[in-house]
Amino acid sequence: MSGLPEGKVISYAKLWLFCYITIGDNNIEVRYSPTDSWSESTITWNNAPWFGDVLSTVSIPQSTGWYSWEVTSAVQIGYSGDKILSLVMKRDNEIPQKLSYLDGFYSKEYSSAATPYLEVTCSSDLPHGLIDTDEIFGEKTRLCAELFHDGLESDPDYDYFAVRVTVADPYIVVPTHHPLYVKVRLEMQDFCEEFPDNHQPQAGSYGSHPISLGFSYYGIGLSVTAPAYYIDYFRGYQNGKLIVEWNIRPSTILGIAAGWVFIDYTSYAIGVRVPEGYKPYVIAYTEVDYYKRMSLWPIYYDQLVDKVGWGAVDPPGANPITPETPDPLNSPTEVYTARVNQVQITDRKGQAKTSFQRGETIYIYPNWDWGPDDTMTLVINLYDTTDTWIGFAAATWSRLSPGNWRCGFGFFISYRANPGPVTIRANIYTYPPWWGGKEYAPETTIPIEILNEEFDDPWY
Repeated sequence: MSGLPEGKVISYAKLWLFCYITIGDNNIEVRYSPTDSWSESTITWNNAPWFGDVLSTVSIPQSTGWYSWEVTSAVQIGYSGDKILSLVMKRDNEIPQKLSYLDGFYSKEYSSAATPYLEVTCSSDLPHGLIDTDEIFGEKTRLCAELFHDGLESDPDYDYFAVRVTVADPYIVVPTHHPLYVKVRLEMQDFCEEFPDNHQPQAGSYGSHPISLGFSYYGIGLSVTAPAYYIDYFRGYQNGKLIVEWNIRPSTILGIAAGWVFIDYTSYAIGVRVPEGYKPYVIAYTEVDYYKRMSLWPIYYDQLVDKVGWGAVDPPGANPITPETPDPLNSPTEVYTARVNQVQITDRKGQAKTSFQRGETIYIYPNWDWGPDDTMTLVINLYDTTDTWIGFAAATWSRLSPGNWRCGFGFFISYRANPGPVTIRANIYTYPPWWGGKEYAPETTIPIEILNEEFDDPWY
């Protein structure tokens, strides 16, 4: 096997032989021999070296032609050693009658069109396992990115990698600050493809804070696991790059955070495949929002936002890429945002209107694009011509809510409202802003008119 180049990883190998004569139906085994010191001019059955277990068996019917045996493990051993491979071909059941069962195969001395050969698949010139790491420290957070290579994969068309990102609080002694929001973002070239589609962690709700309730009546007890945090996962292509992102936030009770995402560290991983011969270049970024907790009441304050990135991991020879967003340590920006697309305004009967009387109720039906989270809060305020606040409503929706048009807001226009133009301002937040929710996008404004007359139809 001296013709094989150095530094390769053998992922699959076959031995091909051409059968030119066959008598009877035979099962032919191939076995590996660790001894390479024999000579073809002196070897006999009696002095043949020891050989091991069966590598593979092929049934040879009474038909000539090409046959192959899978010999991957033997080729891997020989390639890592003296580059010489000794294989033993034998019938699975040795029959005394020589001419009743017979198979003949051409040797290397025969015509090149039928000479024996090895078919060897090399997955990559990269080693199997961890091939690169990068580590970056923020004010309170450590970001560690790792790139692994699957050197044992036998797919001749693709090369396979795994990316793992660990976000840790290495300075923790007594957890005075709790992480209540974590974003982990990966960017890589667009020839990369997530495979298989089982990234970790998966999106969903996770419970890790058990609440035990019990009473002694007939020995009945109850144990409840409260949701601790929620995970949203995004994957898509943008400007020639594959982008994946996790967003992790805690559960809330009455708008107050009821848990934290991690105490000391948390990890995220995906599998990636690339066309054979291509090399991924992966950059990683994390954003962690820490909140200090008051000792006697579950209210969080004194927010610390730690932005760490970009860490880069790549095999030798990969072409670097630049982040899709500016360096998060200098000027962080949100790329994937929720926004209000359209707002439908009607009266109580559902008739579209742009002017209302004082004392009348306005119904507002918003339509929007989702951000990376599975829930969001829509806040609507009304201001008159003097920029005086005259109305407010807010609601939180889940991505699982059916339909595009959501439940409408009802606004009662005060009889004291000044007539004239009114501005409706719609804002979208990750969760209620009075509990620290972050705004996704600039507010959307909609003008309406308040008439200088009072609404006087109580049965309307």
